[in-house]
Amino acid sequence: MPIIRIEGNKISKKKKREYFKEITEITAKYMDVPIDAVTIVYSIADHENIGTGGVLLSDKLKEGKYKKLEK
Repeated sequence: MPIIRIEGNKISKKKKREYFKEITEITAKYMDVPIDAVTIVYSIADHENIGTGGVLLSDKLKEGKYKKLEK
């Protein structure tokens, strides 16, 4: 039974449904398992807990270096 763990920004429930469906279908196809065997765990990564280039993402957002993601 494949378990897929994803960390990302918050997305709408509609987009999450579509995303889970596509990931599930691809995983089932390539791992040759039934769709019901695929489990996805989606965690929302907070900007205070992400750093790139040694700088917090929340600081980069304040500086205008990144576009703020949907919340």
